[in-house]
Formats: sequence, structure tokens, C-alpha cells
Amino acid sequence: MSLIHELRTEARSRGQPGPLVIGLSKTGKVVEHAAAIDHVLQSADGGQTKRSGTWLLPISDQYRYRYIQPAAFGREKNFGSETYYGQTFILRTSAGKVFDLCLAYPFPSKEANSGRPFSELKMDLAAYDDDLDRAISLVELMQMDLYENALIAVHLAHKYSSIAHSPGGRSLDQFVRQVIRPRQQ
Repeated sequence: MSLIHELRTEARSRGQPGPLVIGLSKTGKVVEHAAAIDHVLQSADGGQTKRSGTWLLPISDQYRYRYIQPAAFGREKNFGSETYYGQTFILRTSAGKVFDLCLAYPFPSKEANSGRPFSELKMDLAAYDDDLDRAISLVELMQMDLYENALIAVHLAHKYSSIAHSPGGRSLDQFVRQVIRPRQQ
């Protein structure tokens, strides 16, 4: 956190936006929760009007412990106090795709500041400055219709990290015949 904050501060002092550190999850408790409440979030005014455009739902610790991970309800520590370094949001794009978006915290540490606990600080959307807009714009730009809630970058990783049947597939076949099968005998 401190390194990212230092890089961001240095870049901004030079008129640059700084690094944009985001994460997107395709599975997990937040994704499952987003799917479960999607029908509620897709409509405004009690279901009479379909919501349009892009919207964002920041996930506070209280919300997470009450609706997403109720077994952890009543915890005193910040969610992921020792392992997570970003704020979770449910993002619905203008195309209607829903993502679990994590954006790096805009702070040097998880310490309280100005008498406000970190759990409150991380929910202050103004603290994310233009990083939140940049992250949403990036997801909007990179989304695609190939499969559910897909991003171009994820599709390219799936496509180009695969081993082609020829010659890569034949190499694997040969590997299996030479290494694995003799061990089974």
C-alpha cells in the first residue's frame, strides 16, 4: 500500500494520474451476492423502471458481514485487514454486465486518520480521486459479449495461454507417453 501510494503521489506531483491497480473477480462470494441481488439492482423505484447506465455499489465491512459473509458478522477488524489492499465494489456496466471490482486503497496504510477509522476512510469515494472513474472507464472499454461478464484481457489470456493442438498438443501427448505412462506401470 505504501509503495503504491508513494508512486501515485509522485506521479500526481508531475501531473500524471499514477498507477491504476484493480482486480476483477469472476467467481466468489461477492460475485454470487451480485447475481442474487441483480434483479433488485437492475430496477429503480421498486421494480417499476429498469435502471440504465453504469452504477457502482461500494461494499462496506458492515454490508459484507451482514449480507455477503454473515458468518463473519460482528468482527471488529476491517475486512481483509492483513490480506486485502483494495476496496471492493459491485460494478454494473452500461451494457448490463456485473463485475466484482477491487480498487487499490488510496492510502499509505490501514491506520485511522483524522480520528476516522480505516473502515470509514476506505468507503469515502472522494478519496479515490479519479482512480475510480479510470477503473470504471477501463472496464467499460474492455468488456465484451463473447461470454458472460467477459473482458477482452481475460479472453486474450484464455485464448493465448492455451496450448494449440498442433504442435503443442502433440508435445503434451509425447510427454505423457514418455514420462507419465512409464511411472504407472
